[in-house]
Amino acid sequence: MRVVKFGAIAFADVTRMRESVRIVRELHRTNDTPAVVCSALPGITDALLRAARASAHGGEQETDVARRELWNRHRQIAEKMVTDDWEREMLFQKLSELLKHLDRMTRAMSTLGEYSARGIDSIASLGERFSAHLVAVVLRQSGVPAQMIDATDLIITDDHFGSARPYFEDTTARIRERLLPTMQAGIVPVITGIRRPWWVQRSRSTKSVCGLMSMVF
Repeated sequence: MRVVKFGAIAFADVTRMRESVRIVRELHRTNDTPAVVCSALPGITDALLRAARASAHGGEQETDVARRELWNRHRQIAEKMVTDDWEREMLFQKLSELLKHLDRMTRAMSTLGEYSARGIDSIASLGERFSAHLVAVVLRQSGVPAQMIDATDLIITDDHFGSARPYFEDTTARIRERLLPTMQAGIVPVITGIRRPWWVQRSRSTKSVCGLMSMVF
């Protein structure tokens, strides 16, 4: 079993998304079911971080910009690549729930007039959660059984939000318990690359997720 990490550029548009899906489909076809780790679409995480910080100072415009960008870019890809009406509607419902979470978090920051590391982490994670839901549906549309999995269900960290570090033994046990049966059944897990930014820098967080799973597999 292998872990395949797709960076932001892999999902930048329909053409790149199709190529990424082709790679996963080929691996699955040869009975080498991969675990897929997703980054957010290009620019999405930065837009979310700007919105989170601006909301604490009444910056509703930044929040509106991030919200529209988050929704529109994923919707445009879904409308071109997800032909099944039911799958597309279920996807849009899940993405709508994530937008409601963004609204709740930014309203809370605006009311308090400040933001916390935990709040920033939660908002920053939405880009990866959006892309993982989208990629899982697009894979299923291409004939590859796939399931979106939030990395927080797999990786156990300390509470140092913004620079959390994983507990390796507990995380290894949980990954084996929750991921291996899925992959052994031929289902591709599509995993968010970041929730709390594991390690110190956001740019390294997705690599950290891949590293943890590579150690298990």
